[in-house]
Amino acid sequence: MRLGLVVRGAILTFLFSPISCSNAQFTGAAGRRAGVVLPPQTAPGPTSAPGVLTLSCADGATSGFGWTLTAAPGAPVTASVKGELCPVATGAATVLFVVDFSGSMGLHREDQGGQVEAGNDPRSGQSCGRLDAARAVANQLTTQAQSGAATVQVGMLAFAGDVLGRRTVAPVPLASFAGLLTADRFCSYVTQNNGFAYGPTNPGGLLAQDEGADASTNYAAALTAAGQLLSSVQGAKVVYFISDGEPTAGGSDPVQAAVQAGAALVAGVPGVTLDALLLGDGDPQAATVMRAVVGGRGEQVRVAARADELAQEILRFPSVELDPSTAQAVLSGPSGNETVPLKSAGRDQATGRWVYETQAFSFGAQPGDDVRQLRVSAASTGGVRAVAAAELRIQRL
Repeated sequence: MRLGLVVRGAILTFLFSPISCSNAQFTGAAGRRAGVVLPPQTAPGPTSAPGVLTLSCADGATSGFGWTLTAAPGAPVTASVKGELCPVATGAATVLFVVDFSGSMGLHREDQGGQVEAGNDPRSGQSCGRLDAARAVANQLTTQAQSGAATVQVGMLAFAGDVLGRRTVAPVPLASFAGLLTADRFCSYVTQNNGFAYGPTNPGGLLAQDEGADASTNYAAALTAAGQLLSSVQGAKVVYFISDGEPTAGGSDPVQAAVQAGAALVAGVPGVTLDALLLGDGDPQAATVMRAVVGGRGEQVRVAARADELAQEILRFPSVELDPSTAQAVLSGPSGNETVPLKSAGRDQATGRWVYETQAFSFGAQPGDDVRQLRVSAASTGGVRAVAAAELRIQRL
C-alpha cells in the first residue's frame, strides 16, 4: 500500500506488514520529515526525498521498514493514514483472451483490385503483438500465482466475422496454457482470397471457407460467446478484448450490437471485468466505440498505436473492480478493535489505482496504547479482496 502518515506528539515508529506496498511517507511535528530506519539486512528501496520510501506491491513482501519521530514525552498522538489498496484474487481466478483475427490484422486487400496492405499485427518470425500481450499477462499471473492465493486458469477465444470455434480454448490451468502461447495460436488472421491464405509472405493466413467465418470484425458474436464460456465459471474473471478497429459485422447495426453484447457480458457473468485493448493509429471514433462496449469506463480501454506496444499497454489496466461501499478501516490494540471512519475510498481517476484515506484517529498517552494495528480492506464479487495493513508503534521517552 502507499502510505503517508501525518502525526503530532510523542515518538512514533511506523512498520510495514508483509502485505504492504509502495510509496510510504512519514511527516513529524512542525513539518519535519522523519528519518527512515532500516534494519541492516534490508536493502532500502528508491527514495524520492528524506523519509520517503517507494516500494512496489512485490517489494511489500519485505518487512521491517520503519520511521521514528521525536517529540514531547507522554503526549497523545493523532494520526491519519492514506494509501493504496493492492487487490489479490483468492480462490479461483480466470482470464479469457478474446482476440481479433479479422483480415486487417494480416496481409490483405481492402477490395478485389486494391493495393496489398501489410496489416496491423502481422506475424513476424515466431511472434506478434497479440502474442506478446498474452505472454505479458501470463508472466504476471505466474508471479501472482506463486503466492498460492488463487488457482488461475486461462482461455482464449478467436473471432473475425464470427467466432472461430476450432481456435477457441476453454479455460485451462495456467501451466497448461503456457504451452499454447505460440505464434500458430495467436498470430493468425482470416482472409477471403485464396492467393493470400498461405505462403511465405503471409504466415498466419486462414481461409474464410475453412474457418466458417469471413474476414470482417464481429464484436457482438465474440462478446456473446465469451459470456457463454464464462457463465458457469466460478470466482473472479477478467476478459481481455483485443481488436484493431470498429465492428463491421453483427446485424444491421454492428456497433449497437457490440455495445449490447458488452453490457450483457458484464451484467450476466458475476465477478467479471471487461478490459479492451485497441490497436490502431488513434482513430477517435474507434476508441469511442470501444469505451461504449465496456460500459463507458475509460480506464478499462487502452490504445496501442503499434502492435509492439500491446504488451506494455495490457499491463496498465486496473487489476479489479472493487466496491467502495465495502471499504472499511479497523484499528486494533490492547483495548480491542475500533472502526476508523474513512474520509475517502475509491479509484484515483488520474492513476487508475484504488486508494483510501482515513479520518484522524488518536492514540492515548498511556503505555497500553503504544501499539496499534491498522487494517484497511475492500472487496469485490468473485473472490477478490484488497487489504492494506500496518503496525503503528509508539515509544515513550
